[in-house]
Amino acid sequence: MRAPKFWFNKPSTWHLGSLMLSPLGKIYAYKTARRLASPPFVIPSVPVVCVGNLNAGGTGKTPTVIALSEICNDLGLKTIVVSRGYRGHKKGPLKINPNNHLANEVGDEPLLLANFAETIVSKNRAAGVEAALEFKP
Repeated sequence: MRAPKFWFNKPSTWHLGSLMLSPLGKIYAYKTARRLASPPFVIPSVPVVCVGNLNAGGTGKTPTVIALSEICNDLGLKTIVVSRGYRGHKKGPLKINPNNHLANEVGDEPLLLANFAETIVSKNRAAGVEAALEFKP
């Protein structure tokens, strides 16, 4: 799947579809602002780096996480990756073992990431961070 070309057009060339979707965009922006303004569920005792993007796929998030994990490991830092496990059906929190888990259980990207750093899958981010803290990152 690819994003429609009109998503990337300048406002002067907006397509009818983007105009129709703009109310949804405003609702999404409002809900996101509200979520970001609320206090976090967990305040971890270690530094956290979030790798994300507004575009859903194909923007290089997984390779970036792998590179950051390798850099941290080279510096002697223990890194733990926390993922929501897109397309996996396990709710977690669950520490992934690449030899025992399947992509349909934990998601294909977390399964790949587990080859580079300890990886926790959890549909609930806060529970995933709490589980990661148990491994002393």
